[in-house]
Amino acid sequence: MLRGRRRGVAVLGSAGAARPVARRGGRRRARAAPRRGPGLRARRASGRALRGALSAGRGARRRDTVEAVSEPREGYVSIGLLARGGMGEVRLGLRQAGAFRRLVAIKRLRAEHRADESFRRMFVDEGRLAGLVRHPNVVSVLDVGEDEEGPFLVMDFVEGVTAHQVLKRLSAEGERLPLQVAARVAHQVALGLTAVHELCTTEGEALGLIHRDVSPQ
Repeated sequence: MLRGRRRGVAVLGSAGAARPVARRGGRRRARAAPRRGPGLRARRASGRALRGALSAGRGARRRDTVEAVSEPREGYVSIGLLARGGMGEVRLGLRQAGAFRRLVAIKRLRAEHRADESFRRMFVDEGRLAGLVRHPNVVSVLDVGEDEEGPFLVMDFVEGVTAHQVLKRLSAEGERLPLQVAARVAHQVALGLTAVHELCTTEGEALGLIHRDVSPQ
């Protein structure tokens, strides 16, 4: 970009950096471009490590996903386990609707919680409330159902890696997540949480929802 100045002009250098050219007494004196110090080298090294963590984690996720294919239930085919938490587990699934097929994430209660009526009720309520949220930083719930394994939620499948996987890979390489990346991720998480907190009924009444389980996993 060229920018006009009163006492000089900025020219675009060969490396893409703008370098001011001062005019004094009719003579032009070009200032040397700033040297690439250790800070710039460190940022570039951190960026390379981050890209490596993202690509490596994505490949691992694909390999770990396809474990077994089940028979279709309720129009869905379970392909394999994606993640498991204290209360539930998430599987990769295939949604079959007429001539269309779509990858989805299917969330279920863990086996030890399926017989607990309070857990089942809380799980279904979570799905129905989450289905009301429409925001690019919140994974959409597409369906709520139940079969012989208990209740389940069908959500959009977002391919990628978790923040936990990225941080673990960077730590193993002695690197840290760049501050700008961490700030951007935190900002997007905050936007998604704000959408949840501000959710209202069709009559405009605030639901007062609070997310109590935010983690990098």
